[in-house]
Amino acid sequence: MSFFSFWPFKRTQQTETTMRTSDALKPESMTEATLSPEKPETVSQPKEQQTLQTPTLPQTGTPLTLENLQETLDNLRNQLEAYINLQLFFSQGQLLPPFHGWPISPDFAVQLIRLIQKTPYEAIFEFGSGSSTVIIAKALQVFERTQTLHAVFEHKSEFLEKTRMLLPPAAQEQSQLYFTPLVPYKETVDIYKYYDCAKVLAELAAKLKDTEPCRILCLVDGPPGFTCKNARYPVLSHLLAAFSKLRYLDILLDDYKRNDEQETGQKWRYMLEAKGFRIHQEILPLEKGALLFQARK
Repeated sequence: MSFFSFWPFKRTQQTETTMRTSDALKPESMTEATLSPEKPETVSQPKEQQTLQTPTLPQTGTPLTLENLQETLDNLRNQLEAYINLQLFFSQGQLLPPFHGWPISPDFAVQLIRLIQKTPYEAIFEFGSGSSTVIIAKALQVFERTQTLHAVFEHKSEFLEKTRMLLPPAAQEQSQLYFTPLVPYKETVDIYKYYDCAKVLAELAAKLKDTEPCRILCLVDGPPGFTCKNARYPVLSHLLAAFSKLRYLDILLDDYKRNDEQETGQKWRYMLEAKGFRIHQEILPLEKGALLFQARK
């Protein structure tokens, strides 16, 4: 027989031998199913690792919430202001006025100082007293604006007295504080409750007659928003009535994030543009929002 006649037999025998050897090496527990690829098993995490721990306040261990987070931030701010006040007291014997809550915020105070530094106003009128009054008085002293008239209108006598106590003795003469209760004020069909300041403004305008046309800065931080709709709008009408030759006016309006203040700014613009003024408005991104409203003629 030739070699090729034995080839099929030899092949079959070799194949069977190989299969028997492979079966012998296969573990008894291994089946066809176990040979197919499987997804890796998910390792379960301990329960304490799966649940995120709620952060707590370090002083008390109380769980942290949005409410007590704000309280903590407010306390931190107050402590920082108090620390700065202590440094100021030991170095100069003075304390800063408060700058949060009802008072103006620090960024608003800086904007106010910059305006006074840039422009030598003949008159500064302030509607609503407080920390802003102290800031203006100090700025007038620092920048040697001794001839600038500074008049402050306040409708609450207790606030007026607190402001008076905050003023340094050197500023008492230049910064004039007026108690002006809120009274009804009608313009066209709208009725407001506004400072009873018309007579005082007329008297002050008479004193400034020799300096006309004078540059006026008006800080508007009152009356409170809850007084009436657009409570701060009447200030412009009062100024125009007292200063018939008004040509140069800057108004710094606080709380411009509120809808009423935004509407008031638009009403001022319409009024002055109708009288021939050129208007420039700048919305300042401050803590409570502010509007710098500038009118020229």
